[in-house]
Amino acid sequence: FGQRNNPEQTSRQIDAFNAINARITAEFGISYTNITTGSREALQNPALVAADGLHPSALEYKKWAEKLFEVVIKRI
Repeated sequence: FGQRNNPEQTSRQIDAFNAINARITAEFGISYTNITTGSREALQNPALVAADGLHPSALEYKKWAEKLFEVVIKRI
């Protein structure tokens, strides 16, 4: 959707949203994991997008889980 409807604006809005989330979580001492960078790889790797063309694929969810695992394991 975002790539068909003003992708530059969509990217800026997502980046602004993520920056707000990162700031708020930091204020509360909570870890924030940004998954947007990896999600943007889907532009070059269609395997990261589900068959509906909109949602993340299982492979993308796996990548997110691996990023979160790294954060969690450091806190144990």
